[in-house]
Amino acid sequence: MLSGTAWIVLAGLGQAVSITISRKALLSLKLAGEIPNLPTAAFMRLIGGMAIALLLWLLLEGTEEPEEAATHSCPQRLEQTWLWVGLNALFGPILGVTCLIWALQTMQPGLVQTIAATAPLVSVPFARWLEGHTPPPLYYLGCVVALAGLSGIYFSG
Repeated sequence: MLSGTAWIVLAGLGQAVSITISRKALLSLKLAGEIPNLPTAAFMRLIGGMAIALLLWLLLEGTEEPEEAATHSCPQRLEQTWLWVGLNALFGPILGVTCLIWALQTMQPGLVQTIAATAPLVSVPFARWLEGHTPPPLYYLGCVVALAGLSGIYFSG
């Protein structure tokens, strides 16, 4: 069975292909005289992803017990579960993907993904606040490198 690292590498490859195809589809719509509705385009991208995820889940169901999740430090309260699911849906698939599709209308996919890859600059401090997780010391050096890289991309034109 694949490890967490292998799954995230596959996820990154899937995102890279998907974002490039999404941009091609948006540009093709514009050439055909259609003005894409951003929320609809984001929703269609999500539907495709859900279909693939469902297929993988059906293929892999019952093949192996999942590794213990890193949630032992968080209290598991059922009444809060739906709040977290709703917030996740709002900030990830709805807001995040819609903004990603919007960015693809004017930017190259590689640049969009480069900027989107800076999400840990927000998620790591947020996890510290939410879960009490302390980032390793090299995280801060990584932040400086990431921000320097973004500055280089921005100022290079």
